[in-house]
Amino acid sequence: MIAADSGFTAVEVLQTQTMDFVITDLNMPKYDGYFLLDYLNVRFGKGAFPVFVCSGYIEDEDDWKREHDVLRLISKPFSAGKERDTFRDFISSL
Repeated sequence: MIAADSGFTAVEVLQTQTMDFVITDLNMPKYDGYFLLDYLNVRFGKGAFPVFVCSGYIEDEDDWKREHDVLRLISKPFSAGKERDTFRDFISSL
């Protein structure tokens, strides 16, 4: 697991590291999550690998996920236990 403290750092990491999936928030300093999603789609191709997005501001979640090619939208506030199980199931399927 590699953590980044900003969208800028995430882009730097993605330029040098191979990832199986990405978990991101939409609200980040130095390049927000929207920039990161666009970067992923341009650099690797839309849907190249799974992306999980955390946000408390999305109203129509299903349409938003389709529009941005996101595997799962994690609405804030969220239950850590429930999301842990989601990630555990996802990772075991890799």
